[in-house]
Amino acid sequence: MSPIAMILSQISEYCGHVAPWLRALVLGAAFLGLVRGGFKPGYAFCLAAVGLAVAFGQGVETFANALNQGATGVPTVRLLLALASLGWLGQVLREGKAVDLLADGLRRRVGDPRGRGILLSMAVGLLPGAQGARASSDCTRGVPMDDAHRAALHLWFQRLGSLALPVGAGFVVACDLGKVSLGRTAGLLLPLALAMAAVGLVTLARNLPDPAGTDAPAPGAPGGLRRGLLPSLIALALALTLPALGIPEVRATQPALRLLEGLLGLLAPVTLGAALGALLAARNLGLSSGESLKALRAVCRTDLVVFVVGLKVFEQVALAKLPFSDDGSGAAVAGSLAGLGGAGISLACLALPALAGFFLGGSAAALGLLLPFLLPAMGKDALLLPLAYAGAFLGETFSKSALADALAGEAFRASLEEVRWRLALPAALLALVAALLTLAP
Repeated sequence: MSPIAMILSQISEYCGHVAPWLRALVLGAAFLGLVRGGFKPGYAFCLAAVGLAVAFGQGVETFANALNQGATGVPTVRLLLALASLGWLGQVLREGKAVDLLADGLRRRVGDPRGRGILLSMAVGLLPGAQGARASSDCTRGVPMDDAHRAALHLWFQRLGSLALPVGAGFVVACDLGKVSLGRTAGLLLPLALAMAAVGLVTLARNLPDPAGTDAPAPGAPGGLRRGLLPSLIALALALTLPALGIPEVRATQPALRLLEGLLGLLAPVTLGAALGALLAARNLGLSSGESLKALRAVCRTDLVVFVVGLKVFEQVALAKLPFSDDGSGAAVAGSLAGLGGAGISLACLALPALAGFFLGGSAAALGLLLPFLLPAMGKDALLLPLAYAGAFLGETFSKSALADALAGEAFRASLEEVRWRLALPAALLALVAALLTLAP
């Protein structure tokens, strides 16, 4: 046995005397430290997979099988296609300046800059990867309020749009790991989206001062709303409604057809919908086929591939059976949470992703890290997976990266801390609503 193998064996033997939840906690803290220290999440997932295998005493053969399944399996390709398609749609919308078209379209129809700014922020939330800070700031510039309030208003309602019709990376990762349809999960999130709208209107949009002077609807680009928003709405409609239409499953017999069936699978609607949306957006926004392909190449980066592969390898290592057990390390950690009871597990499914989303600044990485351990604890409770996504979503909303996006390009002349203070009350109220929904019978 080599010296490295002996050291790893001794570490595994020592970890065997530590509670599973504590091993997972140390591993999660190390993952957070790596990402916040500058590691890309994909590489951090790869290292976390090795750490998980060592901490729970998995053999070399078991780890090699998990590595092979996670790196080359059909589910990995399926998730990669879905995220790449969404990224392609977002890149096309950014290069085609879809947000500017939306702003022009709203300027033609909505005279009050307060309502126009809120509607624009919500519409930006429907566009994958769009950044509408500058356009939103310009919309509400005539309203006499400080920039911290202006930035908080934009960020809150932008995030509301992305929660009301969710087709982002974090949502896709949650549905992929949980093996549930996107439409059903989005429907279960609707009460929280309604609560977020009510909280935002009461705490941020209520009693906004009147704009300086009268602002009649101004001329803008014809068809701006249709050209800027329609492609994303088509992608959302396909991604969220096709699974609910009762389309019969095709049981392919030929190997090539079985491979195609596996590649499409649960995420077929979002993959096909986003790709169709990208093609339609490129046509509507006047991008040439060369520019559209350039947008696709810009999305298909090494970082995306490493992220998906690392996440799926980590999942497979968590699912792999432990020595002298029929359960994997994920189930072992979930078993140690059983003492919390139903209400405790529900709160853990909300609070832990919220903390991870806040510190990591992204719901996809947060859910990829936690769901392999939380899913076995959820059992058959259909509400807990949307709850975990909601927690990661709330944490990401309040994170430094989300706030930095809201202040992109100095569109709002406010500090991160000022915006955080403005968001503290609505975020606390929304977290309370989510906790009450969690504990409701």
